[in-house]
Amino acid sequence: MIFVDDGSHDGTGAALEKYKSRESFPITVFHQENQSVSAARNMGMELAHGRYITFIDVDDAVSPDYIQSLHDCIKMNADVYVFLSRRVRQAERNVPAKQPDQPGPKPVGSITQLHQFIEDPTKLGIYNLLLKRSFLASYTIRYAVGYKYYEDYDFLLQVFAQADKIEQLNKILYDYILREGSAMNRFTADRINCLRLMKEKEKWLDEKAPDFAPEFRRWFVARLYWSVLWQAALTFPTLKEFEQFASYTGAPFYLKKLSSYPDRLVRISSRVFLVSRPLYRLAVQAAGRSRSRVETVHFRDIRKDFHQHIDYYRD
Repeated sequence: MIFVDDGSHDGTGAALEKYKSRESFPITVFHQENQSVSAARNMGMELAHGRYITFIDVDDAVSPDYIQSLHDCIKMNADVYVFLSRRVRQAERNVPAKQPDQPGPKPVGSITQLHQFIEDPTKLGIYNLLLKRSFLASYTIRYAVGYKYYEDYDFLLQVFAQADKIEQLNKILYDYILREGSAMNRFTADRINCLRLMKEKEKWLDEKAPDFAPEFRRWFVARLYWSVLWQAALTFPTLKEFEQFASYTGAPFYLKKLSSYPDRLVRISSRVFLVSRPLYRLAVQAAGRSRSRVETVHFRDIRKDFHQHIDYYRD
């Protein structure tokens, strides 16, 4: 196990050193000045020396058979193993996951994995992966530093586009714990500003995955924008502020692209927005208020934080 202490000031570093000295298995603890979660994960990969790497955030949890299940997979000798996760609140943590039938693993091609990813990018995170370390090293796959959002999608695209052999394990092994007040529940302009990272992946995919690149260019940035707009409908306290955000960030441009998107909810809600913004906002609040707890933000307070090159994200 490798822990990267990214400049904590709450006693985490000392606690990790205690675990390191008393456990029977090898633990590496690396302390660095606070940089970012991406920099910390990159450092973890630099320190790793095992055949395979997987990522676990310290505020999440894994199933009791996490290690055994992944160990059973590696006989397939794949570059990448993709397994399932679930999102649960802390109170639901001890409820066993209802596992799908036919867990696998089963082989899947790189393009197929990319197609599945783009159809529902929120289904997977970097915590859904077991990766061969030699594969990561041969393609110098690392996390993009300097972005608060979408760096995990950038990493997944690098992995899926360049892997020769991918195995899917249809089994829930990871619990993403939902918490009040987390960074993901605070709406900031970075949700739009960081779309630059995904926009710049279009030319990269033209070279690395030309059969997939047109689909990515057509839908992916728009699909991420759709998620941002959904959160905006829950965040801004008035219809006027929501409409200001939508107009300022070019919502019609993105949602027109999604009128034929594979996912039914995304497709229909995009059409609703294009017909009636008030109706769209009411529908989102009715559907999402109980599941998405986001802080109230006023558009005037974050407008100054949007980059001036906002038109960059549009074709």
